[in-house]
Amino acid sequence: EQHALFTAFPLARPWLGAVPVVLRGALISSGQLLGYDGCKTTAKHLEVAQDGPLLHAVASVVAAVAAATFSAPADLIQTRYQTTARREGKGELLSCARNVFAERGLSGFFRGWTVNFSRLVPTFVVGGVIYEQSRRLLGLAYLT
Repeated sequence: EQHALFTAFPLARPWLGAVPVVLRGALISSGQLLGYDGCKTTAKHLEVAQDGPLLHAVASVVAAVAAATFSAPADLIQTRYQTTARREGKGELLSCARNVFAERGLSGFFRGWTVNFSRLVPTFVVGGVIYEQSRRLLGLAYLT
């Protein structure tokens, strides 16, 4: 059990719960990059849209969808791990995941998806458009 590890190595205690946080960050970043780049590349390849602010905004929304979807299971397990499971003295990540699946099935891992998506969209759209337009103002090409 991980609590024995933290008793034996007290300097590791601040890292308790780091696994779901790091995993969540990796999943959000992966979803954002895959969604944004995938949408831009596909739209330009199919000649559906030209590279510009409108495409950047649409690609940012797609990136938010992918990021929210990729990170939803980690978000839910992290929340469970930090609240309910810790109060009940059951601090294992896998037991949190098993409980979610037993209670609600696969769809249980996507509770809160809409809220997460709603939180990510404005940040991704504003950030994506500003970043791409800043590149252009500095004489650099849009991301390809």
